[in-house]
Amino acid sequence: MRKIEALLLKRGMSTYRFAQLIGVSPQTARNIVQKKQFGKEYVLFKKTCKELDCDPKDLLTKDELTQLKNL
Repeated sequence: MRKIEALLLKRGMSTYRFAQLIGVSPQTARNIVQKKQFGKEYVLFKKTCKELDCDPKDLLTKDELTQLKNL
């Protein structure tokens, strides 16, 4: 389970609600949760952290954070 998926589960938030909060389609939100999309979408990443009131380390692994910094 990805960190973001665990965070949504912990907060009792559906992928659909997550999509509404960050202003994307439900399919894009599913792609983010399933790791098909995210790192290159820095704006979505910042918005996700804001809406979920969390830090980047709460959503991504150390390797994923390093990749994001290198974009």
